[in-house]
Amino acid sequence: MLTIKNLSKQFGDNVLYQNVNLNFEQGKIIAVIGKNGAGKTTFFNSITKIDSNYKGELLYKGKAYQKINELGYIPAELYFYPKITGIEYLNYFLFSRGLKNEDKIEHWNKLFQLPLRDYVDAYSTGMKKKLAIMAVLIQNNDIFILDEPYNGLDIESCLLLDKIILKLKANNKLVIISSHILSSLYEISDQILLIQNKEIKTFNNKEEFKQLNDLLIDKDIELAIDGMME
Repeated sequence: MLTIKNLSKQFGDNVLYQNVNLNFEQGKIIAVIGKNGAGKTTFFNSITKIDSNYKGELLYKGKAYQKINELGYIPAELYFYPKITGIEYLNYFLFSRGLKNEDKIEHWNKLFQLPLRDYVDAYSTGMKKKLAIMAVLIQNNDIFILDEPYNGLDIESCLLLDKIILKLKANNKLVIISSHILSSLYEISDQILLIQNKEIKTFNNKEEFKQLNDLLIDKDIELAIDGMME
């Protein structure tokens, strides 16, 4: 279990959220949504300890941590070393955990169909995203944090990712995901967190999810659109 106690984060005078308390259980899919700049990536960076400039406590299995070895993180903005091939990138992720499993790479690449011997520089945006997804899947992680993983993927790959996420849940993995594709999140998530107005609000079932559209769309904006259409 991943536990968040009294988490607060601000940049200067800009408060993103205050005194957040959450428990994330294994075998759950947790979605994090909010407008651009609301603090979704900052929230993920706190959990992963990429950014430790926050107030509050973060616990894994009841203990404070500096990092979680069983955590795989895909940031929204991907970075790849120049002149690295796909297979070298994947082997780097295995090496970082003391693993060596070429069979697992071959297994996942039957789904992703990437030219792993080619330089990643030559990959399309979607291929790079698939490579990053594959890298965390081969690590035997228990927690997956996915920041905008659908960006750059085609329709078929988005559907494949949904199936993978649901399979991770079935295998008792914790998946924390952000996306602007709300239809997918409504379908697969057990809980949705909305970062808004210096709070992180929780919505715990599909009936509650129906409230989110009204919270995300300002009524004044709807009236303005109606006025333009007249």
